[in-house]
Amino acid sequence: KTVIHVNFLGAEVDTVYFPQIEVVGDIANAVWQLKESLKERQEHWDFTRFKEIKEHFEAHLVKGQHDDRFPMYPVRLVNDVYETTPADGIVCLDNGMYKIWFARYYRAHEPNSLLLDNA
Repeated sequence: KTVIHVNFLGAEVDTVYFPQIEVVGDIANAVWQLKESLKERQEHWDFTRFKEIKEHFEAHLVKGQHDDRFPMYPVRLVNDVYETTPADGIVCLDNGMYKIWFARYYRAHEPNSLLLDNA
């Protein structure tokens, strides 16, 4: 398999990460150009496993969203915040263990609408 490193900076090559190709520059533009170069989906491409993983992930996300136990189950809290936050709202979190639950389970309405302090 060919590993392609796409970043603003060159790869830091070591014993476990040694990309064969480096694309250094504007990430969004680089990914767009890669996509454009593919033109069309190849017949031999099989996305079945990726679809299975996505379905498993989505099923895992909904587990516990309406759990009524006390004390409140963290997934329920995350879902309640999600459902009450307007589509243009921004959720900002300080440090604490709850931050892990939000990072895993909060489905942001828009990019940059969940801000986590990783200090």
